[in-house]
Amino acid sequence: MKPYMFKHKKKGLGIHNWFKSKTAIQPGDKGISQAIHFFKAVLAGGNLAHYPIFGYLYERMMFVRPSHKKFTSGIALNLNQDIAENAKNVVMPIELIKKAISEASYIAIMHKCFCRSAQDCSDYPKDFGCIFIGQGSKAVVDKGIARQATVEEGMAHIDRAVKEGLVGQSLWIEAEQYLWGIKDEDMHRFLEICFCCPCCCTALKLAKIAPDDLRKRFRSIGWKAVVDESSEKNCGHCRICTEACPLEAISNQNGLAEVNEEMCMGCGICAVQCPNSKIRLHLMDEPKEDIKEYFWQLDLDL
Repeated sequence: MKPYMFKHKKKGLGIHNWFKSKTAIQPGDKGISQAIHFFKAVLAGGNLAHYPIFGYLYERMMFVRPSHKKFTSGIALNLNQDIAENAKNVVMPIELIKKAISEASYIAIMHKCFCRSAQDCSDYPKDFGCIFIGQGSKAVVDKGIARQATVEEGMAHIDRAVKEGLVGQSLWIEAEQYLWGIKDEDMHRFLEICFCCPCCCTALKLAKIAPDDLRKRFRSIGWKAVVDESSEKNCGHCRICTEACPLEAISNQNGLAEVNEEMCMGCGICAVQCPNSKIRLHLMDEPKEDIKEYFWQLDLDL
């Protein structure tokens, strides 16, 4: 059976675009407050997604049902270039991000991280937001919640994310068209590059608490955490990795770290925080050379 592709709508009479202009946040500070409440509501709804009736309604509202015709998805992009020790001559996740930024027709940098603002994060900067790329990203600039940026500014933003110890993610969230007011004809012309903290990211939290069909939409690009059995250093039984993993993919059976490969997204937080360098990221699948290849059903034009 031929796989479904996202159907890019044309402007037409503009009725749907008019409707989205009414549901979208208002420009300026009021819009920032509206966006923060939206992300709080998304997370609250995710906590109830396991209940049959509510879960079905929630997934319909979040545009993930019917699953074969909805394309909301995300990939984890570890920003630490040191993961290349066992994967020579392959494209690193951070290189995928920088390539996408350098080739983008339009770049917008958000004024705030709405996830950290919604969760009132105290460990990472709330004023450090996502990057949107593609012509559809003009919508967030028009709303006054982002500014147009140059390639150089985009690269500097990525470098700061590395210094802040944040996790990279690339996301295409179909429901957000009604939040940002992205027009029908621009739905294949935008992509988010998010810089997430392990404590507040809405996508990571949903991946942890949501049913399997929703959780699997947020995935690794091939990197997985593994406990290095060959290392001379022993696991210190400190459970730091267990507590640090945003997806609870690491357990501590008998005091030893054990990674659930199916749950792991390869974000690398555990490897960074392990005081004994016992955990490393291992490349399980050959990485793609362009970020758009991970969203092939969207036929992105960025």
